[in-house]
Amino acid sequence: MISKVSISRIFSIIFIIIFTLATPALAAPGDTIRVSVATGGAQATASLNGSHHPSISADGRYVAFMSQASNLVSGDTNGVEDVFIRDILTDTTTRVSVGTSSQANNSSFDPSISADGRYVAFYSWANLVGGDTNGTLDVFVRDTQDGITTRVSVDSNGVEANRASYYPSISADGRYVIFESFATNLVRGDTNGEIDVFMHDTQTNTTSCISVDSK
Repeated sequence: MISKVSISRIFSIIFIIIFTLATPALAAPGDTIRVSVATGGAQATASLNGSHHPSISADGRYVAFMSQASNLVSGDTNGVEDVFIRDILTDTTTRVSVGTSSQANNSSFDPSISADGRYVAFYSWANLVGGDTNGTLDVFVRDTQDGITTRVSVDSNGVEANRASYYPSISADGRYVIFESFATNLVRGDTNGEIDVFMHDTQTNTTSCISVDSK
């Protein structure tokens, strides 16, 4: 006779097996998977520049990359390079180089992802936020959880850069963004006429130049 305890254990084992089979998993050690695909796995359409410049989250679940493919998400009609994020666990691809309510009107490049995959920094020619009138490359951060895009290549008062900013690198917690810039108005006293490296604190909304000596 099978006891109630044995029956309970059998049902528990069956449940675990079903749950395991139904739940997507990250790639096993030694496996190679393609992440520049649409939700569901359809491969990217042919494009001039393909898909490239990946950045991966700390746990390997999220991969940000740039692509000119037009079929990775629905409604991609801008015909330029965009930045996307691939969730390997849920098999979904999302475009992150977007404004709060619309797609980019120009190309976006070189993503850098936070450790947990929530924040993605990138630079873009596009006008993704209100008041973007400088007509040059800016650095942005996309909060993929709240769906908000913020420009970080600004001074501590929010004034936009007067020249191009690019090549961002975001901290593990998503708070700090380091980037290069030709701009001369992001901090006071920037008179060297050279490319400088800046850090923007997204919590205090302050920008500082870090390519300086220790004095």
